[in-house]
This record gives sequence, structure tokens and C-alpha cells, in this order.
Amino acid sequence: MPVKMLPLLFAAPSWPYRLSSVPVDCRGLAICLATAWTFLLASSQSIAEAPAVDNSTTDQTSPEKFFVERVAPLLREHCFECHSHESGDSSGNLMLDSLAGMLVGGSRGASIVPSQPDQSLLLRAVLYDDNELQMPPSEKLDDEAIATFRTWLADGAAMPEALRGDLSGTGTAGSVDSRTLAVQAHWAYQPPRRWSLTDASAPSNESACNSANAIDAIIESNLASAGLSLSPPADRTTLLRRLSYDLTGLPPTQAETEQFLSDPRDDQAVTSELIDRLIASPSFGERCARFWRDVSRYADNKGYVFQEDREYPGAHQYRTWLIEAFNQDLPYDVFVTRQLAADLLVPAVAADAEATPPEKPPAPKLAVPTSVALAATIDNSIASNSDLPALGFLTLGRRFLNNRHDIIDDRLDVVSRGLMGMTLACARCHDHKYDPLTQADYYAMFGVFLNTDEPGGEPWPHRLVDAAEPRQSFILIRGSPGRHGDKVPRRFVSLLSPDEKPFN
Repeated sequence: MPVKMLPLLFAAPSWPYRLSSVPVDCRGLAICLATAWTFLLASSQSIAEAPAVDNSTTDQTSPEKFFVERVAPLLREHCFECHSHESGDSSGNLMLDSLAGMLVGGSRGASIVPSQPDQSLLLRAVLYDDNELQMPPSEKLDDEAIATFRTWLADGAAMPEALRGDLSGTGTAGSVDSRTLAVQAHWAYQPPRRWSLTDASAPSNESACNSANAIDAIIESNLASAGLSLSPPADRTTLLRRLSYDLTGLPPTQAETEQFLSDPRDDQAVTSELIDRLIASPSFGERCARFWRDVSRYADNKGYVFQEDREYPGAHQYRTWLIEAFNQDLPYDVFVTRQLAADLLVPAVAADAEATPPEKPPAPKLAVPTSVALAATIDNSIASNSDLPALGFLTLGRRFLNNRHDIIDDRLDVVSRGLMGMTLACARCHDHKYDPLTQADYYAMFGVFLNTDEPGGEPWPHRLVDAAEPRQSFILIRGSPGRHGDKVPRRFVSLLSPDEKPFN
């Protein structure tokens, strides 16, 4: 843009503006700016003429003020005696003197579900509709108190931030910053619970009660309440095609189709047998391993590494191990642990390809964690040498011109995203902007991988072992290897294991 047009950007134009005075090559911009000024002037005039808004009513009925004046007194009077840090009691492992305590809940689950009062155990307890859940136990609250709880929950269970860590006002619930409190309250960071179907979730309509199983009954009941119904059952041809593609990734053969369609037994028996047969097929493991290889960023080469050989000669061993793991129905905890620390589970690694482990190997010594932090809590069956290729989960990644820091970053990324659902690699240069992860968390885990080496020259080419000498991990300022910050002990992510001691 010509310099002589700059005043047009920063000064209000004189009206009427003469386009003839503007250079030809800038008249389009002048027209756009003139139009914009017209709208701005019209908007400012409308705002000036609009009546002022009185915020006094909004302040008086704010959800935070409603909680302080109406809800908090009810909690102190009727709940804190049995469910607070001040009383030293936690009936049912439930604490109601902090927002985190309410959201984490006790043995029955979260006590409140913001914006969903009918799904909140707190409201169900005070309503006395459930014979097994009635609080306070002495007597039912009056209708006004129950309505207060319902209104508060419907408005999102809002409360002043200063009270979220300690509603009692005594300081006994501990001082918790708002970020930590939000993390503790989030469902994704709460310990998993095993759920069971209860009478409260049982369907009430007649059609749902005739469903094949309890889960289908609940689904059908909810559909019926919305005026919907299940789609009609698929015919045998469609069912065979769907199951075959879903479980093996392959279409059914002509012989399989003819056998399935001509079977005189009822559909449920024939379908159950078909599912068992497809899962027992070797193609089932190949199908499932294909998805896990996406998680583990499987590749047959290292990427660009100057003049080195880019190929991973033993990559196929990891792929074969995955297929066998799925076909053998390896439990998930064993499946994950062997991909992280198979070397710790093998008593002794043979020096040549001909060696085989004894039939009953002695228990391994788990003195120092090696591959990852999770190795400290291994409680697993002893692995054999044939499980060592499972470490390809960690090692079959890009080599980034053999930059050690980038290689470790890639391994942290596959562990955190693939197994934890968190993006730990985003905390390499600064605290994470969204996940509750700090730079200290990143470099604590970084230190674990920093203390591993790949021995090479083995029939299992992608194995990790302990480094010969311990290596100290530092927080790298802005992620720069040349700018060391504080020392960081090796450990797992603090959010998920706050009481765990460092590995050093």
C-alpha cells in the first residue's frame, strides 16, 4: 500500500469523501474503509441511545451468591457432621466440604452432576425416593430446602472460587488452587470404578423388559421414552457381512455364506457360533493389530538419518508379536506392560538367537525401573525372550537425524497419547496449556528414558536397557538442550501418582 494512504487508515474521513482525490490503484480500499466508517458511526449512535442495563438484579440473584446464602448453610447444618474433614468422618468415603469432594464422590460415585439435578445422588438422597439412600438419616428436609438444592444443581452447581477448596471455612479441607481443584473434579482423572446395573436403572416399559440383555433393555427403554424404537434385526446376509468385516476385515467366502444361510438353527445360536469362529480366526489378530500399529506409530524405517540405513530390519517382529497378542487374548494390563518393560520381565536375555528361556524361569529382580516409570509397579506374569519385540512400541519411531532429545520426546508422546490420553509432549517448552501437566512432569518422565540405551547387535534389535551410568535430568528452559534449569528426579506424572516416590 502506498505511504500516502496511511492517513486514511487512522483518521476519520471528511464527508462527503471525494474518490477523485484518491489514487486510482487505491480507490477499492477507500470504498471499503468508507463503508466501514459508516457502519461504525451508526453502531455507536445505536449504543449511545440504548437504555442502561441495571446490574443490581443480576448481582442479587447470581448463582454464587445463591450458594453462599442458601446452599452452604444447608450443607453445614445437615451434611458436614458426617462428610467433612472438620469432623474427621467420611461416611461412604464421601466428602462434601469441597467442590472436588462432591464431584469425585464416594463409594456410590459423584454426589453431584452440575446442570443435571435428576442425575445427582445428592438430590436423590434428600428426596427420600430411594430406600437405600436417604440423607440426612435423622429426618427428611423440608420442601424449601430440597428445592434449594435442585435450583443450585440446575444452575450448574456454581460457587465462589474462594470456597471451592474449603466450604467449611475452617481450613481443614486444605488449600487447593483452582487449577488443581478443576483437575481433581474432572471425570477423566478420577480412578475408574466398576459399574453394575441397579434397580434404579432397570427399564419400566414392557417392550424393553423383553430385550435379550439388560444393556439392550436400558437402550430400548430410553428410545421408547423419546418416541423412538429399535431398527428391525438385520437379515442373515447383512449380519454375516457386517460381522466378517468388523472382526477380520475380510468379506465372507462363498462357502461361509452358504453355510450360514442354510443353518436351520435359530438366529441367536448361529450368530453366536459365527462370532466365536471369527474371533478364533488368525485374521482377527491381524485386524486388531492394524489399529494398534496406528497408536504405536509403527513404521519400517527411521526417516531421514543422513547416510545411515533407514530400514528397521526387525520391525516385523513387533508386528508379529502384536498379532499373536490379540489372537491369544492377552489381558490388557499384560499387553501394555510388556510393551513398556518386557526386558524387566525376562530373567535373562540370551546372547544369541538360539538361546531359549527355561520352562520355569526364576522371578526377575525389579531393582531399578528401566524402560518407563510404570515398571516400578509391575505385577505380571514372567515374560519370555519372545516378548522382547514388544518393546518396539517404544523404539520403532522416527530417529530425527539421531537427535537424542527428539527421539525421547517421540517416545514420551507415544506413551502419553497412546496409553494415557494426554499430550505430554506439549509440555516440553512450557507448562501444558490444557492438560494438567507441567514442564517438571515432562522432564521427570524424560529422565526415565534418558537413562536407557539400545544395546544393538542382538536378535531383538529394538530392546532397551539401563544406562551404564545414571544421567541427571534437568528442566530445559524453552526446551533448549543448552539451557539447564532445575534438576528433576525421575518419576511418573505427579497428577496420576501424587504420593509416589522418585525413582532416583
